[in-house]
Amino acid sequence: MEFLQAYGKEIIAAILTLAAPFISRWLTPSTKLQYYTMHEYTYLIPQPLLDEHGEVVQQTQMAHAKTIVVKNIGSQAAKNLEVVFNWKPMFLNTWPSRKYSIHDSPDGRHSIIYESLAPKDLVGFELLAVNVPLPGVLSIRCEQVAAKEILIQHIQRYGQWTNWAILALMTFGGFTIVYLILWALQKLFL
Repeated sequence: MEFLQAYGKEIIAAILTLAAPFISRWLTPSTKLQYYTMHEYTYLIPQPLLDEHGEVVQQTQMAHAKTIVVKNIGSQAAKNLEVVFNWKPMFLNTWPSRKYSIHDSPDGRHSIIYESLAPKDLVGFELLAVNVPLPGVLSIRCEQVAAKEILIQHIQRYGQWTNWAILALMTFGGFTIVYLILWALQKLFL
């Protein structure tokens, strides 16, 4: 009993620090959609563009390519996932290959609709257009939630020891914060 009285704050701080992420994740099953542009390129093609009479319209042609990825990072399936483009892309490839339906609205918007997207699953859209611009994404949503755009960039990957050291420092920092809060509460109320 003396051990618990002497080290009770430290034990509670350690338990709360280690258990908090797991408890919060288990208590709230939800759908969380994210999307990002994996890459976007414009290729200059050194071949002249000719009109129907064989006359040169422009000296080079341009091919635009873009890949968009939609991920369900939640713990619940996304129902009726809808991806709306500003107009119909010239060429579109989806991966992984799965069943979807297409809806073109009267104002020219192009929608791709999936019945569901399982938790931790993703779907990608590869767009290609030659001598015309690519359509923008107007919205990505499902019945439960709208997708959040994530900006990505390449970063340097560090070694396993560095990752473990950062994890240890973050855990120690969390432990220290919880300990200080409990210490302050004890000083205020005792």
